[in-house]
Amino acid sequence: MKRCINQRECVSCGLSVNGTLRSGPLAALVCALSLSLLGNVVRAERATAILADGKTLSGELVSVDAKAGATFQTDGGTRDVPLDRLVEWGVPREATGPIIVLLTDGSELSALQVSLAGDDLVIASPVVGRVRVAVEHVSAILFDPPTLTTERDALIASIRARSEQNDRVATRGGDAFSGILVGISAEAVTIERADASFDVPLADVGTIALDPTLGAVPDHAAAGLWCGLADGSRVLARGMSTADGNVRISHAGTSTLSVPLDAVVWLQPVRVTGGVTYLSDLEPAEYRNVPLVGSEWPYRLDAAVTGAPLRAAGRRYAKGVGLHSASRLTYDLAGKYSRFASLVAIDDHVPAGQGSVVFRVRTDGNVVYESLPIRSGDEPQAVDVDVSGASRLTLEVDYADRGHVLDRADWLGARLMR
Repeated sequence: MKRCINQRECVSCGLSVNGTLRSGPLAALVCALSLSLLGNVVRAERATAILADGKTLSGELVSVDAKAGATFQTDGGTRDVPLDRLVEWGVPREATGPIIVLLTDGSELSALQVSLAGDDLVIASPVVGRVRVAVEHVSAILFDPPTLTTERDALIASIRARSEQNDRVATRGGDAFSGILVGISAEAVTIERADASFDVPLADVGTIALDPTLGAVPDHAAAGLWCGLADGSRVLARGMSTADGNVRISHAGTSTLSVPLDAVVWLQPVRVTGGVTYLSDLEPAEYRNVPLVGSEWPYRLDAAVTGAPLRAAGRRYAKGVGLHSASRLTYDLAGKYSRFASLVAIDDHVPAGQGSVVFRVRTDGNVVYESLPIRSGDEPQAVDVDVSGASRLTLEVDYADRGHVLDRADWLGARLMR
């Protein structure tokens, strides 16, 4: 099934506030105001970089290249870090645009306007400019999404869980229309059904979810690193390069994105080949969950135990493991690693003061780390233990204050180092 439209393609680089691209003085004013609003976030960002050996450095990003690595300006001068030695730099931000475009590989693009042109979605924003994304790489479009991250995460999770073989437009009033998406204009979203086409006023549209069976299958093996931008966009980049104060970001579904260097606020390689292995990239040897009552909880990789994004202390984490008390997750190490590091916390989706757990790490059955009770709302605690020569590593989440009620525990950035 192919999506197409028979309408004039928008080719202007101007912006409008009603959903499509336009030109003219008003468009220029909107763009200028948007850039002004972003002025307090698009600036040189001094942030902490975590290296593969566990050390850190604080500096501004000077350049990033898929082959040459990243260069940072520190108090002691410039510092070059190969990407295979970089765990993470900076902190990702939440999307701020009135529109969020979700891509099939997990990327999210903040936008001021979107339009449909042939088989491409055209996105415009002050940070990425005007970019075309092949529709097969688009999962959904959110208009004025919830500001609370917990509500937004729930909405996104429900959309990504869809299996229906159709496109679906949901209105702010709760109505839904299914068919084939054939147009997005300044006035309406057009859906084609077997009997006829009809328009849904754009002002009424809350979400557009595209047919998941037609979406491009993400090629995570080809992905190089996550790149976070000042407007909250996060792109799973195949490659990056820096020239003339701009960063070029290549992505499987888009034309190359070109953004100001100062707009890059977060970098995280998908895999750190220089001696670091994320637990979420390994197959566990054993898993057991023993709830006090009710059904067993599965473990989750790179997600909270509920399936929502990993969140703690107001920030989102790309890598980690989600567990529910009381759980025990074991990995075979075969004596290949020297250290295990992670942050531990109750996920932000749990209201403050409710969930509480004890985190525990065992090597070959021996306890090498045990936390005091950690409760929802507490700051993440750092775990760094010696696992030299260990055959097995076990992560445990045990009951603390209130049985297993809302004990949604996160192992954030959980990784092994050689």
